[in-house]
Amino acid sequence: MRQESCNNYESLNPDSSAARQTKKSFFTKGRIIALSIAAVIIGLCIWDIADPPLWWQFQAQKNKRTVMKYVNEHYPGAKLVQQHYRSTSIDPYEFRIDSFTFEWNDICFWIQVERERISDFYWVAYADRKVYDSYLKSFFETRNITAKISYPGYSTPTITSFFEENPEADISQFEGKINLVIHPNIDDAHTTPESFGWLYDFYCHCKENITIRYSVNITCKNSSINFNNETVYNNEKEFYDAFSTG
Repeated sequence: MRQESCNNYESLNPDSSAARQTKKSFFTKGRIIALSIAAVIIGLCIWDIADPPLWWQFQAQKNKRTVMKYVNEHYPGAKLVQQHYRSTSIDPYEFRIDSFTFEWNDICFWIQVERERISDFYWVAYADRKVYDSYLKSFFETRNITAKISYPGYSTPTITSFFEENPEADISQFEGKINLVIHPNIDDAHTTPESFGWLYDFYCHCKENITIRYSVNITCKNSSINFNNETVYNNEKEFYDAFSTG
């Protein structure tokens, strides 16, 4: 009776039988395989977006694994802030160095890797932070001044080694020399060194507050000045007259 009822239903509803047949024919073995492959590809694409590099960029993947293993061993709990992959470039003249920026114990530092060889710049960042906190922060932050500050040149390896060997040392114990480069933020309102209104004050701040030997370069739009702990300007006019153009 049930079979007859079903047969009667299908005879009254021919579309139902056709739908089951279509459904059965749609999920063939080939289509199941194709859908599975598509799902894997979509999953890999989502993974690439969420966690670069791309899954098929094998050297970049190796570099990242190398860096993450190194960081977990030396800086446990460090936060990955930024990652940049040059090993994926098709340009034959491009350097194959991948860069990673981390934050650890309030220090933002970077690590570079080329073919799984590590270059660690934590102590460079640590030394730069010590210089800023000790001598520059009180000037720039109390005046709400924004400027690009860098610590390049011959002095960096020396002070880096000093803090790597003596992490808890006071910077005043450093017997070498630091080198500072200051680029004030330039816009249409600042066409001359005088127009910034704080460059001479910064020179005075360095003279009064930096307790170790130093060299400073300030570069504006069309002019620059170099001074060190031995340089003397008797007044503001002498200071601004010392800017060279070109």
